[in-house]
Amino acid sequence: YVRASAPRADNLADVMILDTMGELRPLYRRAAVAFVGGTLNEIRGGQNPAEPASVSVPVLFGPNYENQQETASALVASGGARVVNNEDEIVRAVSRWLSNDETRRMAGKAARECIVNLSGGVATSLLHLRTLITLT
Repeated sequence: YVRASAPRADNLADVMILDTMGELRPLYRRAAVAFVGGTLNEIRGGQNPAEPASVSVPVLFGPNYENQQETASALVASGGARVVNNEDEIVRAVSRWLSNDETRRMAGKAARECIVNLSGGVATSLLHLRTLITLT
């Protein structure tokens, strides 16, 4: 593995630990599986599992996803994500997805479809607002 902040970080490493801000979105496209780590921390309330899911990457996250409740629950229900509680569960879940390309691909597809189905909230809200404005 290599840390992204390490001088001369090797882009060919099997695992890259992203330990700086602003790097996730472009790198998720290269991932086979994503683990959203802030979700193991009770204080943070979760990070965004939609980012990796939107590029067809199956997602693992911890039990603390209060800030992303609707998205995280929908991803789990779709089969595109799994909740893990500790390092042993992370290793088992990653191993399952990495050992079966078809299962991993299908989980990634389910994750993307879930996010696509959840999207459109802004457009729907604007449509409703436009209707309200024209009524007054």
